[in-house]
Amino acid sequence: MFRSGIMLRIGKNDDIEKQYNEGYLRFSCPANWINYARSQPEGIADKYEAVFAHVAKNDPRLLEESYGDPLSDFMAFWNEDGPDNTVYARYVTSCLAPTICFYSIDVQDVANHFGIPGHSGDWIRVDLIPYYESMHINREESSILVIHSAKQLVEELRREIPKVINSKDDLVKKEFTPENALAVDYVKYNMDINEIFFDPFPYKAIFRKRPLFKEQHEARMVIPFVFFYRHPNVLPKLYKDHELIVPVPGLKNYSDIISASKYKTFLYEFP
Repeated sequence: MFRSGIMLRIGKNDDIEKQYNEGYLRFSCPANWINYARSQPEGIADKYEAVFAHVAKNDPRLLEESYGDPLSDFMAFWNEDGPDNTVYARYVTSCLAPTICFYSIDVQDVANHFGIPGHSGDWIRVDLIPYYESMHINREESSILVIHSAKQLVEELRREIPKVINSKDDLVKKEFTPENALAVDYVKYNMDINEIFFDPFPYKAIFRKRPLFKEQHEARMVIPFVFFYRHPNVLPKLYKDHELIVPVPGLKNYSDIISASKYKTFLYEFP
């Protein structure tokens, strides 16, 4: 679960305002981000999202039959050629899992850094400039959804996600139940793309990125055992090719929106 902190979602002004006013969040998937990253400068988006291994093309663990239909073969791979006769390997289902990302600020860490006890009534000033710079944000066109209580958001998503999933016929559902509706964690910025790191649980790859992205300090939420149709390598190269809209009717109770063009910092009061 999240540590004490706040979470930020940034986007175009109209889009953020619409989500806030209508009370919903939009889940995407790593396949969309990968296709987007291929057309962006290094540092904005990670073209190695969801990679779990960088190995020789003839590595015996990359079995021929693993290139199966993603709708029937849970462990199917989406591989991409690398240098020196190597391959970057991803699980298809990891790339197509509905996922949402937040920039996360651990306010207690900030308070500790400045020697603030963090008792009720204490305030700290949070600097937004590093986030704008690391994400190459056009501040004039962007607004920020500020989530003040990650706990309330997660609780609401856990209630709403099963309703959405059960109402959808255009999703593949593998062992999904209300009890496993949401996997929540911080991104680990320790991925060496030359490292072999096979893991029996594919979703863990979604929470790993290269160290150069560590300024983004992302938290991610994944809906396990659910994924969008179609193999990632035949997706149109659109950032929002797959979307899942999840209502969060109580969103206004624990969030606000601010203009990126107007705010370089904001104040946080410990509850």
